[in-house]
Amino acid sequence: MKTIGVLGGMGPESTVYVYKKMIEFCQKEYGAKYDSDFPQIVIYNLPVPDVVENKGNEEYIIERLKFGMEKLEAAGADFSFIACNSMEKFVPELRKRWSLLSIVEETAKEIDSKGIRKVGLLATDTTIRSNVYQQAMKGISLILPKNQEEITAAIMEILEGKKEEPNKKILKSIEEFNRLGIDAIILGCTDLPVAIKQDESTVILIDSAEIIAKAAIKKCFQ
Repeated sequence: MKTIGVLGGMGPESTVYVYKKMIEFCQKEYGAKYDSDFPQIVIYNLPVPDVVENKGNEEYIIERLKFGMEKLEAAGADFSFIACNSMEKFVPELRKRWSLLSIVEETAKEIDSKGIRKVGLLATDTTIRSNVYQQAMKGISLILPKNQEEITAAIMEILEGKKEEPNKKILKSIEEFNRLGIDAIILGCTDLPVAIKQDESTVILIDSAEIIAKAAIKKCFQ
């Protein structure tokens, strides 16, 4: 069985969420019951400059990411993924050396498999400005939020450990998207599902954190 590497810490609580989803998927889909039934997973919590409001120096960020990938490699990871959508733009550079799953690619596959053709995107400023989802969504109408400032504020609040305030902001965005007649909404930031659940939404939520967690487990058990 392969060893999975997770480059986390962006943010720390969302990394816990991703890990939990990996474990749940092992139990549900592969009947994991004993400790020996679960895969080896190496998680490295990597502090990086602010990625929510697009304030970090890109050269420094890529060096930090390479440092984190070296840690995972040294720990025996056969393949890895970054538990953060905002770091997607750096995946092509990292793939020159390491085997890396893409959270955006896996989310795009999931959307296509469901036949969704009009989808809203909730994500950080960094993710939206990098156009990674716009480029990945072939033949799909991608709608961006009009209140990006509130989404950014919600993500920052989640990082602070708040839940109620960001939940209200996210629900407001969901209702605005719903009025546009979309098929679903991408939670394109791994922090967002920490504060919002499907049963609170009137629209289908595409959880990128859960999707990459499942993709990693599937690859591990192949």
